Amino acid sequence: MRDDLVRSLRFARTFVGDGVVPERCPFHRMHNADSAVCRECRHSQSCRWICDLDENVSFAERTTHELTAALGYAVEYGVTVALQHGHYWNSCPCECCTWIRDCQRLLGESGETGDDVDPHLTSQARGERNTVDGSGDG
Repeated sequence: MRDDLVRSLRFARTFVGDGVVPERCPFHRMHNADSAVCRECRHSQSCRWICDLDENVSFAERTTHELTAALGYAVEYGVTVALQHGHYWNSCPCECCTWIRDCQRLLGESGETGDDVDPHLTSQARGERNTVDGSGDG
């Protein structure tokens, strides 16, 4: 199951990243929580999620629970994008919609919602301060 989570997150990193246009970002999708530019950007949450799932940080360091939370965010993002493009994700045969359905099955099989974990894994996994509310609680 863990391998399926990682495989699904690798796919998600690509399409979530496609929604954040680096040419318009002064930080080139390297989220800076201290920057007003990032805090006010409509892509802030997605950009932060991408940075927290940076390829340089091993998925092996993440708990299954943390990976589940990150995948939950990616699925919500995918559903939003699918609906914006007029796809009926529950029946559309495209790659993204098929991925959403597969992930929903995977999340259902895991029995975990990940709701109690910040989907932005860096603050949780590394014990850093939560950039949303400034606490260390995540």
